[in-house]
Amino acid sequence: MVADQLNIKGIVKNQSDGSVYIEAQGDPQAVHSFAKKIIASPAPSGRVSNYNIADNKIKNYTSFNVVY
Repeated sequence: MVADQLNIKGIVKNQSDGSVYIEAQGDPQAVHSFAKKIIASPAPSGRVSNYNIADNKIKNYTSFNVVY
């Protein structure tokens, strides 16, 4: 998993409108690389048509998990 390779911690969740919500924390360069890899992800694993990146309060995640 890309998050594990880059030592990214956080969550990913599919939203009811078909979008995906991600909270990612780690080294700033690693988070930037993580975002670039997600944006470049080829179909069928996903197509990014719009994204928003925001700085938020750190939640001290210990791993990267899928939230249902």
